[in-house]
Amino acid sequence: MKIQWNEREFKRLMEDEVQSTVDDMAAEYTRDLKALTTRYTGRPVEEIKPALRRIFQQHDGDLTDPELSEYAAQIHAGGEIVFTADKVRF
Repeated sequence: MKIQWNEREFKRLMEDEVQSTVDDMAAEYTRDLKALTTRYTGRPVEEIKPALRRIFQQHDGDLTDPELSEYAAQIHAGGEIVFTADKVRF
């Protein structure tokens, strides 16, 4: 028995699956950050940072200190943080 292997189709299927996963992750981060913004708008940046770090740790992620400060300042100001996933390609 000979198995036909369509590498191009396999690659396309893998890209679609990975893209779907990345899109889902971006949507989860955006949702969680929107909820955080609702709760923490106007609060001090130093109070926001630990809550922000917890969100990223829950998703097995992390932020650099400059990113943490930037995002916390955005939340303090009531700004929106939206994660998007660019097209994933192999």
